[in-house]
Amino acid sequence: MSAIPDKKKKPPHGTHDTDNLGGQGGLSMSPKLEYQISRWGGKFVVTDSDQEVVGIFETEDLAQREIVREQQDDAIWERTKQLMIGVVRTIMVEFSVDLETALHWVNSASGMTPLAMDDEP
Repeated sequence: MSAIPDKKKKPPHGTHDTDNLGGQGGLSMSPKLEYQISRWGGKFVVTDSDQEVVGIFETEDLAQREIVREQQDDAIWERTKQLMIGVVRTIMVEFSVDLETALHWVNSASGMTPLAMDDEP
């Protein structure tokens, strides 16, 4: 049996991809990650298509549940990224500011707390 695979926490797919925010055309989307389960001794190892180990589990059912959770996280990340690209582009146009300035304000606002959600605009 080979050594235990390293469990690495991967950053969200496509992080820091701001090159296409101000450009024309469609959104630049990262390739979709795929997940697989393989046996390692008596354990079940979940890896993604980047060959990163997502986790090692006692049962195949737990491994499958982790894949479902990872897929949901990936979908949330991609949808949030789409929304944020739109917000940054809107700020650039409405206020005639450059990408860096728009990103500054959007990133500042993205740190808001639940209390700020009730503030009137």
